Amino acid sequence: MLLSKIVFLCIPSFPNPCLFRKYISFLKRQGFGSIEIYFPFIGSILDGSTIRSSCTTSLSNGSAYGQFIICLDFIIRKNFVKVFTILPVFTFEDLDFLSFLYYRDSYITGYIVPDIDPYYPYTPTFIKSKIYHFYHYSNLPVIGGIRNAYISLSNNTGSILNNKHYCLSYIKSYIENSSIIVGFGVRRISHITYFYKHVDYIIIGSKVISFLGRNIYIALRFIKYVKTKIKENW
Repeated sequence: MLLSKIVFLCIPSFPNPCLFRKYISFLKRQGFGSIEIYFPFIGSILDGSTIRSSCTTSLSNGSAYGQFIICLDFIIRKNFVKVFTILPVFTFEDLDFLSFLYYRDSYITGYIVPDIDPYYPYTPTFIKSKIYHFYHYSNLPVIGGIRNAYISLSNNTGSILNNKHYCLSYIKSYIENSSIIVGFGVRRISHITYFYKHVDYIIIGSKVISFLGRNIYIALRFIKYVKTKIKENW
């Protein structure tokens, strides 16, 4: 259970299909039971250079829908306890893709849709109950009633988190009794250990993706390092 809050990001077929499978299998062997899979597309203003570059590489291996489907099925076969997906809202227009998700919904813990309007009327019913609404930490809603929230700690992926204490004070002041994911800016072990006690899940995204892009063995050493530090602190 110590590692259950740590969620590593994966980009379908990145850095290539073989190394993707090696990365996912290694996470599972190390005891990380939670994972987040990103639907690869270009154009999100929230993505930093690392995520944009990895999406470009992913798309060079095949269509976005095809790569996502293949890689999500691989993750499901590995029996991860918590599986989160990041989807752009335009995927809701593809009925074949929605059908694919529907028949795998029991394996998916949450759907993160950063570009969706909270009042968007066409969200599929099976997704609506598990959707994580996306907020920047400085712009959290004053009104309560949020069931699930994905809270960005910085303006885009891979950027620097300047004041983790300030971020946490905002989070604790505005949202209670909700499932909270934090991401965007989690770059250091100190960030992970600080937020670990206060939120439900912590996303490690651009940092591990950048290591994967350089050399998979650097990424695997980083994963083991995170595991060691979590166990040292709890």
